[in-house]
Amino acid sequence: MLKRIFLLVLCCLCLPAGVDASETSTFSFQPKRVVTKAYGIWGPPALNLLLPGFDQFYEGQTGAGLTYFGLAALGMNIYRSYGSGKIETEKNPKENARDSLGYAALGGSLYQNTSFMSAYHSFATSVQTRPDDFSFIQKQDSPADLALAPFDFRFLRRSSTYIPLGIIAGFLALSYRGIRGEDSIMTARSLLSFEERFASVLGLSFGAAVGEEALFRGWLLPAFRYSLGSKRFANVAQSIIFGLAHYGPENPAPVVQTLLGYYWGSLTERAGYSMREAVFQHYWWDAMIFAT
Repeated sequence: MLKRIFLLVLCCLCLPAGVDASETSTFSFQPKRVVTKAYGIWGPPALNLLLPGFDQFYEGQTGAGLTYFGLAALGMNIYRSYGSGKIETEKNPKENARDSLGYAALGGSLYQNTSFMSAYHSFATSVQTRPDDFSFIQKQDSPADLALAPFDFRFLRRSSTYIPLGIIAGFLALSYRGIRGEDSIMTARSLLSFEERFASVLGLSFGAAVGEEALFRGWLLPAFRYSLGSKRFANVAQSIIFGLAHYGPENPAPVVQTLLGYYWGSLTERAGYSMREAVFQHYWWDAMIFAT
């Protein structure tokens, strides 16, 4: 069992951790084909949300394409192996817990966030073909940069870190008794084994932090800035989409996520479009929620 848990967690961590975006790397953002015109910044990345690795194969970035495609396939296989395959009204509490918080959720997260990373990789490749259009990007984070960011505790020296983390810590402390309801995350998680809960907290937090920041702050934020010609409008646009992505029956008004998206977008802009501080905060925000 522990070996299986280790493998699942490793799958969630290995996607970006071993990827180096230097020009000589197999996973470089540099186009492998002869560039005759600027690449699109919307179509190719969007295609990778549906077919992870497709644009990397097309660009001759075979190593990256194989990585994204392989991990997406692995995530889907894990999801199918552990998921109930039932609609919400037909699930029992155990099945609902596993689909939303356990191995099935971990597999779904691996697939989803692999596609997000593939889309970000595609956008970063497009940026290489149009440097004048994106001269405002001072730092193009590699997947390895993003993977290590959650554990770069130098960010704790910054006051900006304590704004979101202090808010969520305070909220969880004040509402500790109130979040133990029959349908709460805590109750659902109690139906899972310790190993499954541990893998869920680590894997879901890591995948969301790295994958979602790559998609929303790594791709959409600078793409909107170029298309709209405004930093402010770009940040508003990506934060609204980020909030809508978190809409659901349990979160019908994702105001908090929208505000967080704007805040993390502001941090990214201030850092020359490096997402590392946003990834750090996002990881520990989610980890505190999932671990509660």
